[in-house]
Amino acid sequence: KFKKKIIAKEIFKNARNNSKDDKQFIDVFLDNLGLSLSLIINIIDPDAIVFGGGVSNEIKSLEEVKNVTEKYLSEFNNIKKIDLKTVFLKPKYGDASGVRGAAILNRQNLI
Repeated sequence: KFKKKIIAKEIFKNARNNSKDDKQFIDVFLDNLGLSLSLIINIIDPDAIVFGGGVSNEIKSLEEVKNVTEKYLSEFNNIKKIDLKTVFLKPKYGDASGVRGAAILNRQNLI
């Protein structure tokens, strides 16, 4: 659809500089993310979803992701107002969270 080869960091940077195409790309991304999360929530009903990695660092507010997710949950379940209990979080230790978790698991397996 957008017919460009560009990395995510550049897309978010361009969007902050008011690039219409890049803003539209991010809107499509957030919409697809909200749709995907609503399906996951409908199936497994998690207490929390932790967002990690490079793209999650570019998302300023997880509240926007939550709002889009609630919109889809409302549509799927035919309910006007969803009271979404799932908490959307960024990793406590930033990008190092995955490495820390792996190190803890490895240490537990050695003992």
